[in-house]
Amino acid sequence: MLLYSQIWPPNLSLVEMYRFTIPSDALEGVYRFELGLYHRTSLTRIPVMIGDQWSVTGSVILGKLRVQDTPSPHPMFELSAHFEDNISLLGLDLSSPNTLDTLSITLYWQVRELVSYDYTVFVHLVDGRGDLVAQQDNMPQRGRYPTSWWDPGEIVLDTYSLGPLPKSPNERYWLRIGLYNLSTGIRLRLLGQEKDYVEVLLEWSDGHLSPQLGATSNCCEE
Repeated sequence: MLLYSQIWPPNLSLVEMYRFTIPSDALEGVYRFELGLYHRTSLTRIPVMIGDQWSVTGSVILGKLRVQDTPSPHPMFELSAHFEDNISLLGLDLSSPNTLDTLSITLYWQVRELVSYDYTVFVHLVDGRGDLVAQQDNMPQRGRYPTSWWDPGEIVLDTYSLGPLPKSPNERYWLRIGLYNLSTGIRLRLLGQEKDYVEVLLEWSDGHLSPQLGATSNCCEE
């Protein structure tokens, strides 16, 4: 029997069950369950307040579903950098085309315990003078997979694109990677260090920027 919302009495509690079938060709990745209401005629979503704030999407996120058939890959360059709040950067993949237009960076994140806050990631490229030449700041996977959703031990791949790249093949560059609280701007520090970012030296090799891991030369301080 259908029970339309316009005849719901006050304080009524309803229990509904929904079943979902995952397509056999579903792409690997993280999916989320969202719940909302909308007007049947206009298709306009009904605003919903979560806590003391209105939902931007007009829906409530109930949880996530991770589809993964293959084992997580290993990073091309290992880092094993540990930040505050139990967040680790295991390593990265890096590629730059011969056109020198963009630099693609894939980060490998992992948390040791559940994280209660949604941090923003920054990926900055600076030159030898400490000047910022390219950057990208956003929540992981462009906001689609915030840190509060991550499961302990799960490896999260997070890709960024920096460009246009400077056309100075004889100059060194440094890649700086870290996380911060968007509302306060406060960065997470590396455990046991004063720095609040991982720094990787990049040098030109055969028309590509390549990491020089283990290099002791540091860029100028911010």
